Order: sequence, then C-alpha cells, then structure tokens
Amino acid sequence: MMEKVSDAPQVVRTGRYQLWELGTSSGQERLINQVVRVAIPSTLSVTVKDALTHLLAGTGYHLCDQVSPDLANQPLPLTHRNLGPASLHEALQVLAGPAWVLQQDPRRRAVCFRARTPAPENATEIATPTHQTSTTAAHLDAGESAATQAHQARMKARLSPASQKQESE
Repeated sequence: MMEKVSDAPQVVRTGRYQLWELGTSSGQERLINQVVRVAIPSTLSVTVKDALTHLLAGTGYHLCDQVSPDLANQPLPLTHRNLGPASLHEALQVLAGPAWVLQQDPRRRAVCFRARTPAPENATEIATPTHQTSTTAAHLDAGESAATQAHQARMKARLSPASQKQESE
C-alpha cells in the first residue's frame, strides 16, 4: 500500500506557541533574492561604489573588479542612503540606476553592471526629460523593475492633480 504524503507544511515546535516551517527560503536558495536593508549615515560622503560594497557585505556576493568609473565614481544620492527591506537584486539595481543592467555570476558570487545603452564619447549636450502621457506597459522600459514602475505611477498620480490645478488658474 502506498501512503499519501500530507500537503500540509512540515513544521517543528520550538516553543509552546511557536512553530517553524521546515525548509529554506527563496533568499537562502538563491542569494540574489535575499531580503536586505541598507542604512548609510548621511554624514559620510560616499560614492555609488562605496554603497554597493556596503550593501553586499555579508550577503555572500562581492562587486566585480570591472565596475565602470562612470558608475562607481558617482556621488550617492541622499534618497538612496536608506533602502529596504527589498530583495538584493532590486536594491542593487536601485543604487546603480536605470542606465545600468545588473549582471550576476552565481558561480563566483560576483555582481557587475553594464551600461544599458552605450554613452556617446563626447557627450556635452544635456538631454531634456520627456514626459510620458500614458502609463501603459507598452510605454514602460522592459528592463525596469515592477517597483520602479509603481513608484513612477505614484509620482505621476501625485503630480497630476497639482499640475491640473495650476493650469486651471
């Protein structure tokens, strides 16, 4: 006779009212999915490379040696000094910004960034930002994370009533 294995999660009692589910979390199985939180004191003047190195400390990953100076030497924005809780992948991508694509080597446990599009060699002209009028998925960059898209939608919703009010006055 075959015995049916229960679909109920396997648990172990660690206290009178405490049960722990047996098994590993997604972040333990795939280190890039682990949940992280970063807090960098605002008194320190740090670069993006410093923040990436600080974030990776204790995660099992390290920053690759070929980090572009265009990314590494940028000053860290104040808004990026406190991040999380978020997945390691998402936090790394936020620190690097949308111009960079995160690449990981799980075998070496290294993370690198490559430019999303090559920058012109002698770029002296400053591009003016364009405003999207539609937030449909077709207009969003495929490489953007869901969190970035949600943040942009919230900001657009906050700005829309204010700009409409100003236009009517």
